[in-house]
Order: sequence, then structure tokens, then C-alpha cells
Amino acid sequence: MYIGSYTREVDGKGRFLVPAKLKVRLDEVSGGARKAGELVLTRGFERCVYLFPKSQWSEFLKREIESRSELSKDIRKLKRMLTGKAEEVEVDRQGRLLIPKAFLEEHLQMKRGSRRIVVVGVMDHIEIWREEAWQAASREMQDEMEEIAEKISRAGAAAV
Repeated sequence: MYIGSYTREVDGKGRFLVPAKLKVRLDEVSGGARKAGELVLTRGFERCVYLFPKSQWSEFLKREIESRSELSKDIRKLKRMLTGKAEEVEVDRQGRLLIPKAFLEEHLQMKRGSRRIVVVGVMDHIEIWREEAWQAASREMQDEMEEIAEKISRAGAAAV
């Protein structure tokens, strides 16, 4: 399980140092995050980037996407966005991970001057956020936390 949040700097080549606690877990799950193709980077929701070990990526796709009807136009679009934009990545010998330029510029919307990201453990995957976007999302989540818990509680009770 991935937990915690860590602020990092992205260097001029688009690399950042993977937090040690998250890297240990990535290595455990992937059999070594330094092996090519063992990690998958894809667009996430709310303009973050998702990082999965390949095995957990497959589980996520089966659980959330493959079980849905291909007859749904929205499901087809979601499949394309998640898998069509995904890239296999690896952690280098220095413990850095390269975020491809398209992810930095298009999805994270990072400009030349803003090079700080927040790496967040979210149970079965890792999210990478532009620092300002993470701060705004964190404030919003904090303000809505009780309301969200209440909604989920009611939805769960109705399902029983």
C-alpha cells in the first residue's frame, strides 16, 4: 500500500527523485522498479498523473474498466484516455523517474518556472501532482471531507 505525500523538484530533463518509502514498495510489488516496463504512467483524474506497478495497473484495468460494457461510449472514451496515453517507465540507478514531456506540459500543465511536484501514495497507486494543484485540491478535500464521508456512508447503507 502506498501512503504519504512528498514534495519533489523536477529537473530540467523531467526527472524527479522517487521518495524512498514509495520506491521500496514499488520494488516489492514490481520485482524491481528499475526493470524496463515494470511501471506504468498514465493520465489521472483532476489533472494528476497515475503511476502503477504493471501488476497493479492490470488489476485496476480489470476492476474498473474491463468489466464495463464496451457498448457505452463513455467507457470507450475512458479506456482510450487511460490506455492510449499510458507509457511504460522505469526508475534509473539514482532512484529518479522520468515524467515524459507530454505529461508535464499537457496534463500537469507545468510551465518552465514551476518545477515542484507532490508525489502522493493513494493505496494501490501513486499520484503525481503539480504542487499548486495539489495544494488547491487538498484544501478542497479538507473542506469537503465530512460531507463526502456522509455521502459515502448513505450510499453504502442504501446498497445493503
